[in-house]
Amino acid sequence: ALGLTADGREALIMTWEDNESPVACWLAPLDGPGEPRRVLQGLGEQRTAFAALSPDNRWLAVVAEWTGHPEVYLTRFPSGEGRWPVSVGGGLAPAWSADSSRLYFITGGESIAVVTVDEGPRLSRPEIVVAEAHRSVGSADAPSFALMPDGRFVHPLPSRSQSEGAPPALKLVLDKELNIPSVLTS
Repeated sequence: ALGLTADGREALIMTWEDNESPVACWLAPLDGPGEPRRVLQGLGEQRTAFAALSPDNRWLAVVAEWTGHPEVYLTRFPSGEGRWPVSVGGGLAPAWSADSSRLYFITGGESIAVVTVDEGPRLSRPEIVVAEAHRSVGSADAPSFALMPDGRFVHPLPSRSQSEGAPPALKLVLDKELNIPSVLTS
């Protein structure tokens, strides 16, 4: 499951038949009877499709290939109505702030960017918050970062001084960059 609704009664899941079939996003009930219901379909390839439900359950951020390459879009939840582009030039791995006012994602240039989301929705222009993000170990397509409830996040950084195979350094970001000593990251 990609996440749970705020009340914990439904799970957001993705399905696909095979690599040829478009990915679909569904809500599946976790308690009691009921059939899963489709929220969105035709998101694109399995390797890049992803969705993140806002904590207030109003918005669904999805990675879809509606323009031929992965981009982040915003749609209303649970209706799936509307389609607002968030990223420009590529986007992956959307993640919401705890108050649903900011949406973070990885840009096509592998930076971490953020947009603010207001009523309507009105979206700000993407602002780069970390210029050099790093792809997850073992995943060719999904850069990673962990967003914490207070708005800080942790992500691996490539290190030019580390030997091959050594774990990447970690950086903690809170309005400014703070380097974490390697003693705390190993």
